[in-house]
Amino acid sequence: MFLPATHAASGPLALGGFLAGLALASFGKLTAKERKARAAVRKAAVKKRQARAAAEAKLVEPAEAIQRIEARFGPGSAPKALPSHIEPYANFMLAAKGRPITKRELIKAYATTRSSIQRQAVTKPKLCARFPEYPELTRLEAEAEAEAVRVRPEDAFAVLLRSPRGQRYLEAAERGAFDAEAAREIADRTTCFGFQNTLFDDMAYAVRLGERTDEVRAALALPREGWIEYVRDNISGVSAAKAGFLAALLGRGDVPTFDAREVSLWSVKRPLTDTQKEEIGCDTRETPAGNKVFSGTRGGQADRRCKNPPDPKLEDVLAYTGRVQNYPLTLKPEHEPFREHLVHHALWDAYPEADKVKKGKVIKAEQSKTTHGSVIRAMQFAGLARRR
Repeated sequence: MFLPATHAASGPLALGGFLAGLALASFGKLTAKERKARAAVRKAAVKKRQARAAAEAKLVEPAEAIQRIEARFGPGSAPKALPSHIEPYANFMLAAKGRPITKRELIKAYATTRSSIQRQAVTKPKLCARFPEYPELTRLEAEAEAEAVRVRPEDAFAVLLRSPRGQRYLEAAERGAFDAEAAREIADRTTCFGFQNTLFDDMAYAVRLGERTDEVRAALALPREGWIEYVRDNISGVSAAKAGFLAALLGRGDVPTFDAREVSLWSVKRPLTDTQKEEIGCDTRETPAGNKVFSGTRGGQADRRCKNPPDPKLEDVLAYTGRVQNYPLTLKPEHEPFREHLVHHALWDAYPEADKVKKGKVIKAEQSKTTHGSVIRAMQFAGLARRR
C-alpha cells in the first residue's frame, strides 16, 4: 500500500525508517578516526571468517578420519566409545571441574604441560631416572615393561614431582620462591627425553606464573576461544594447540589438544608447491608425495631439510574442535562436558606416529593406551604435606 506524500507514516515502517535515518545521521557525525576504527573492525571480522574457512578446508571430516585409522589398524580399530583406560582421566576432570584452582595446581599443571612438549616417549631400557629414592619410577618401568609400552615424559616428570625433591620444589614454589637445586635435580633426571635445561627454566617460570593464579583462574572461566587466546598470549611456551592440555589438567575439557598426531590424522594431504616449500624452508629440487598441513614430516628425503613449521593457529584449533565435536564417540552423560579433550585422547592413542625404518627394517607403529595415571596422582597429591 502506497502512502500519499502528505500522509505521515506510522507503526513499524515509520520506526524502522526513523532508526535508519538516525543511524545514517549518527554515522555522518563520526570523526574520521572513529570511521577508520569501525572500518578496521569490519575488516578484521571479514579476515577472521576467511581464516576460519581456510582452516576448515585443511581438515577432513570424521568419517575420513575413521577410515584412516582403520586403514592402518583394521576394521573396528577406530574408537566408538571411550576406552576404559581413559575413564580415570575423565573422572579426574569431573572431580576438578568448577573447583577454584590453587597456586599449587597451576604450578604443577604448567610444568607438566611443558614437560610434554617437543619430547618423545622412551622405552624402558632408555629410561633416564633410575635411583633408589624414586620407587615409583621403578614401578613405572615395570608397568611399561608389562604393557610393552613407552614411558611418556609427562608421566616421568609427574613421578618426579612426587619425589622428595619435587616436594621441596613445590613447597618453595607455593611461597613464591624457586628452589633451583631441587629443580635442577629433577630436570637432570629427564635427560633421556631431551630439553632438560628448558624444563629447568620452565620450572622457574611456573613459580612466577603461580603468583598470577587469580588471573589464570578468571581466564579459565572464559569461553573456549577466549581461553585459547589468553594462554597463547599470556602463558610462556604454551601455544593455541596446547591450550587444551593445560586446561584439562585444571578440570576443563572442552578444548582439545591439536598436536602432531592429530594434525596427521585430520589434515587434508596435498602436494606442496615450490612456493610453499620455499616459505617453510624446504629444498625445492625434489617434490614430496604429499604433506601434512602443519606437520614437519612431509614424506620424501628432501623434506628432512624443511624448517619446523609454525604451530596450528587459533583458527586451526577452532576448526579442529568442530571436527572433534562431530566425531561419533559414545560418552557417559557426566563426561559430556569433556568431550573435546576425551575424543582427542582416544584418537591420540588410536593413531600413533608413522611407521619407522631403522637399518632397513620397518618398525610398525602400534596403538597405545595412555592412562596418565602418574599425572593424575601428581595433580592430586604432589606437594601436600604428607605424601600419599
